Amino acid sequence: MPNYDAGKNGVQTRFKPQGEITEPLAKKPINTTHYVRVDGVLRSLPNRQEKIREYVLEGLRRDGLLD
Repeated sequence: MPNYDAGKNGVQTRFKPQGEITEPLAKKPINTTHYVRVDGVLRSLPNRQEKIREYVLEGLRRDGLLD
């Protein structure tokens, strides 16, 4: 088992932001489970966190929930 040395259960070290951060991030990450075929694609992305954030923003904008 990995040894995470900061924060409760290592959250501060496990969820370090990656990619270009242009605005403040929430303190608590949202974890989701995906279909097997989607999970494989997401995990294969070299910049996974940044791309998932981008996909979520695109969907929210498309649905009119975010400007």
